Amino acid sequence: MRHAATVLIACYAILLGIATTAQSPQQLETAADIAATYFQTGQSESAWETLKKIDADLLFAEHSNIAAVIRLMPDTNEKLENAERFRKLIDAVQSPQKKAMMLMSLLDLYIERAIVPEPLKSEFKKKRQETLEETATFLLTLPDSASKVQQLHRVRRYYQNYGQDAKSQALYADILTAIENIEDVQQQFFLYADLFRMEPQDTVEFLEKMHVIAEQANRADFWRTLFSSYASLFSTYSGSLRPNQPDAFEIFEKMQIALERMEQILKVEGFADGLRQTRYQEYHETLFPLYANIYHTHAGQPEMRQKILAAIERIENASQQFRIYETLFRADQSDSVEIFERMRQIAEETNSHWNTLLAYERRLPIQPDMVLKGHIAPIRTVQFSPDDTKIVTASRDGTARIWDAESGKLLHELRVHAHDPQGAITPSHPDLRSADFSPDGRRILTRDYGGVLQIWDVESGEQLKMFRPENYGLASFAVFSRDGKKIVTCGSGVDIWDAEYGQRLHRLESQFISSTRAAAFSPDGRTVVTADLAGTATFWETASGRAQQKKIEGHQAYLRSVAFSPDGKKIVTASADDTARIWDADSREQLHQLGESVSNQYAAFCPDGKKIITTGHRGTATIWDSVSGNELYVLDNGSDSGSITHTAFSFDGSKLLTATAGIVSIWDMESGNELQRFVAEGVRAEGTRVVGSIATAALSRDGRKVVLAGTDDVVRIWRLERVSN
Repeated sequence: MRHAATVLIACYAILLGIATTAQSPQQLETAADIAATYFQTGQSESAWETLKKIDADLLFAEHSNIAAVIRLMPDTNEKLENAERFRKLIDAVQSPQKKAMMLMSLLDLYIERAIVPEPLKSEFKKKRQETLEETATFLLTLPDSASKVQQLHRVRRYYQNYGQDAKSQALYADILTAIENIEDVQQQFFLYADLFRMEPQDTVEFLEKMHVIAEQANRADFWRTLFSSYASLFSTYSGSLRPNQPDAFEIFEKMQIALERMEQILKVEGFADGLRQTRYQEYHETLFPLYANIYHTHAGQPEMRQKILAAIERIENASQQFRIYETLFRADQSDSVEIFERMRQIAEETNSHWNTLLAYERRLPIQPDMVLKGHIAPIRTVQFSPDDTKIVTASRDGTARIWDAESGKLLHELRVHAHDPQGAITPSHPDLRSADFSPDGRRILTRDYGGVLQIWDVESGEQLKMFRPENYGLASFAVFSRDGKKIVTCGSGVDIWDAEYGQRLHRLESQFISSTRAAAFSPDGRTVVTADLAGTATFWETASGRAQQKKIEGHQAYLRSVAFSPDGKKIVTASADDTARIWDADSREQLHQLGESVSNQYAAFCPDGKKIITTGHRGTATIWDSVSGNELYVLDNGSDSGSITHTAFSFDGSKLLTATAGIVSIWDMESGNELQRFVAEGVRAEGTRVVGSIATAALSRDGRKVVLAGTDDVVRIWRLERVSN
């Protein structure tokens, strides 16, 4: 390799004779290549002899290549010597601009690296500091220009990197002065734009200076850059900027001004090409969601919201106005009715957008027929009585309430009792988790955060029984048997209780019983099936509390739900392994797997037993044939609000309610068609913030009423015959 390099140098030597006489750019490049080859082969003396034959100012074009070769040399004394020779080469340069650039290259040679041998570190550091000071001093003698400012920035970064804050700040002041003295407004403007990106402590000051220059020059490219800079600042807005920075709306107004100025100029100059037109449209597209963003930020400030709406009204282009209102409306704001009205006015004035308007009309929130108030904390569950005449609600305020479903009158307040780890039961306001009617509708079972279970008389509102758990947090799940005579609870263990006397009949014992996630009675009440974290479903005799030998096994992860068919002949399970499966209740053999990895979170039989419903993360519900296991149809209301969170059947199974965020759909179970859909006023998600989403939902057994409770403390009832599509 060394021999090949020697031959190459010999060839170059012939050309060097020409290079030292003609000094053409090509010959200069050849001479520099020869010197670089000498450096790379360890022949530094020959390299410098070659370079001395070339005038320093003429060699300027290749100085960075030479510096790069030296910089890549091992950090030895030889490298220091070569750097010093490069320094002397700089002294011979007459052009100040060229000398400045060569000093910057020299500075790069001394950047401290970990591989520098310890004895040489101090020498490298000394040379670096000397060159840093010399470069800064020399640059400050140059006339103010964009190049000078950019080089001063590099020197300042070196000061910052090596902890010399005082020198960095002093140089920062020199940089600001240099920019102020530059007469070329284009250079000045874009240097401030660079400072805006690099100096976060003074962003607003630089934007103001850019704004002044843009106003004076009135150039479209200035306004475009200013718009992008404001957009960048807006993207960092988190509700509390630095004390000297404006709030989101002020930033937004500046963006709007920049866009308006750009539009005015382009109207005069014309959109020279398709690219300018495209970019301008992109800026408008960028602006639309920002209206919604600021609108959300100031949702609780009526004066600010009115200022934003007034800003939209100032837009001359009606189509753009409509699209911005459309963005606000789609964000599910609480005042979407007002926004829709503004959209309707534009449609009437322009005789356009009618199809879009009609589509959005279905998304207007529907006022409830009744609002039930009384709870003072969010409501966890709501349920119709079996005869649809009453509604029970359970709240975190520690009460369950029984309401008349027709008039909305409060019939009884059931105030539960707290339970502490020592077993004491004292009146208080615990977090009530659920309240359920017994199958005959005469009793209500409540469950609080500590696992205390209480049974209440529906007619009188009196407490009948209290289940005293042996350990804290007993019941995370509780359900009546179909005949209402027994209750099964899951928590730290699984227990079967006598529902009339409040006595525990059996504690179910097995290896995974403490991790049981769900349980279900067979229709005849003789069997309880439990679902655990091992992915196993175990069957128990309710009379004896003994486990049956046959189990359901096959899932690869824990079970989320388990349910009997109405005739008790089949069982459906949903697991975290993303499958739902149908099993024979007697043999425990798998009959069907419902789909392949469909992210089933929940599975249950429909009331007629002929169909199965599964819900998952996809935001849809799927209906399956319980005999064949085939998919019948997918219920998808087209909402982008997330997963279906609640489902409820009418008594005869002909209708199904699904709720997603604030959107309620009623489906025909025979055809899978959506019968009705409405946005529930007061229980909707506002944009990305869940302000009042549905916490619980129920459909009356006759399929005529919907009751919803949001994350607030209010119950709302809709009569479906009044709700139109």
